[in-house]
Amino acid sequence: MGKLKRFTLIGLVSLLAGFVLLYIVVIRPWHMRWGATDQEVAMALPGDAIAAPDAETSTRAITIHAPA
Repeated sequence: MGKLKRFTLIGLVSLLAGFVLLYIVVIRPWHMRWGATDQEVAMALPGDAIAAPDAETSTRAITIHAPA
């Protein structure tokens, strides 16, 4: 394998690893609670009792500013 090809391959693998790390550390935690407040994430929701205790959970919410 040529020196340039090896350098390019190492660069691409490093870039991919960087994107994976960025997703795991920054994007995924934000996405798993997208729009939900701390209070909404902490509160019990329907179906929580039937989920396994170690199940991965996500809470997503939207706020609609409109009269009831």
